[in-house]
Formats: sequence, structure tokens, C-alpha cells
Amino acid sequence: MTTAADDVLQLGIVERNLDRRELVRMFSIVSAEATDPGHEAHDWLRQRYARVIADYAGAIAADRAAGRIDPPVGDDTALAALVITGWEGVQIRWLADDSDPVAAMSLLLSSALRPRAA
Repeated sequence: MTTAADDVLQLGIVERNLDRRELVRMFSIVSAEATDPGHEAHDWLRQRYARVIADYAGAIAADRAAGRIDPPVGDDTALAALVITGWEGVQIRWLADDSDPVAAMSLLLSSALRPRAA
């Protein structure tokens, strides 16, 4: 079964979001506003990050155990948080200047996860 984390790690969601520019913009705005502890979506944002980081860490751990990746960082949770942070930065940059998010995420993932040749 493919998880949401697998989807990002395989660039599927990056490619799909190319057709959802306004949805990505809205999510970015709401997320930024929800960083304020007094915002009504603040708890949702914190819970979302916790859930997504756990999902990604699980996918990274499974890929590491299967020998598909050889990341330079031993802490799968920290690596997952880094990938998520990078992905959100790539999205904001794409919204600002039309840079290529697929190329940026490919570079981020290859650097952070170091996939092994099949």
C-alpha cells in the first residue's frame, strides 16, 4: 500500500500540485496564519505536522530498512521534518517565481535520502 509519505517521496504529489496552484497558495497562507498560537487553526496545524512527520518518518524507515535509501542522517523523524520543511519552501518559491518544483524536490530528496540504484 502506498502512503501519502510515499507519494511525496516519489514526487507524485509535487507533480499533481502543479495543477492546484491556488489550493497550494491557500494552504500556504492558512498555515502561515495558523502559526499564531491564538489562531483557531493552530492546534490543527500542530497536529497535522505531527501526523505528517510520523508518516514520513515511517516511510523513510521502511525505505532505509529495505535498502532503497542511504540517508546521511540517522534520525528518521528529523529527516522527515527536514523533507517537509523543504517541500513547503519549494512550494512557496514556486508560488513566488514559477521555479520548477519537481526539479527542486528531486534535488532535495536525492540529497537528503540518497536513493540507492535499483
